[in-house]
This record gives sequence, C-alpha cells and structure tokens, in this order.
Amino acid sequence: MRFEVWHPDAAAPAAAGNAESLVLAVELGGRRFLFSGDIASAEETRLAARAAAEPAAVLKVAHHGAAGSSAAAFVAPLRPRLAVVSVGGRNSYGHPAPAALARLAAGGARLLRTDRDGEVALVRRGAGPWRLELPGSPRRIRPQG
Repeated sequence: MRFEVWHPDAAAPAAAGNAESLVLAVELGGRRFLFSGDIASAEETRLAARAAAEPAAVLKVAHHGAAGSSAAAFVAPLRPRLAVVSVGGRNSYGHPAPAALARLAAGGARLLRTDRDGEVALVRRGAGPWRLELPGSPRRIRPQG
C-alpha cells in the first residue's frame, strides 16, 4: 500500500478553506484510488497534468459533487472507471450539482452516489479480484476485475 499527498503542495503559499483540502492518492492491489477532499475546479485544473500521468481507477468526487468541482480538465485525464459522490440526501446545498454529474458522465466514469446507493465498499480478499459492494442497497453489482 502506498499513500501520496497530491494537494496541498507544501512549496506553495498556504490557501484558505476548501482550497487547502487534502487530496490523497492510495495505491493498493494494483489500483489507484484518489480521494479529492473538498477542492474546487481551480485546484483540480492545477492537478490535471498529474492526473494524466497517474490516472486513478476510483475517484471520490470532490466537495460532494458541488457545481465548482469535477472540472473536465481534471476528470478527463484522470479517467476514473468509478466515481463516488459522498452526499447526504435532501441536503440544503443541492449537491450533487447536475453540471458536475454531467462532467463525470462525459469522462466515462460509472457514478455512484451515497444519497441514492447507500454505502459504497470496494472489497478485496487476498489476491482475489476487487468487488464493488453496496451493503445498504438492494442492487447487486458484478465483481470488478
């Protein structure tokens, strides 16, 4: 297992609020997972070259799918096969935003949302294949190879 901080850049001047949010890449079992915190499109665009060089199979969508997240310049080169939006049902912010969902879909990612699909779990036993499970959902998902 390998962890790598993509953002914030220790050499860059400190930002405030969500712009300072942690973006963490995790490599495990031959897959890269990217946890994008609450960054917005400005930070995502600055990470676009890195996303192209180090694509991720799974993206935890930034800022609950807010309108200012999931920039095409970031999502397209990242090429996630699965994008997970962690969002509460009927939240007062209107997340996820239709525009962010459209950009994720245009990037070809399969989209899961916790407000509709419940808990999302990626499980791997030993050296076996990764399995996508939705423990709180009646939907059954095929194993991912």
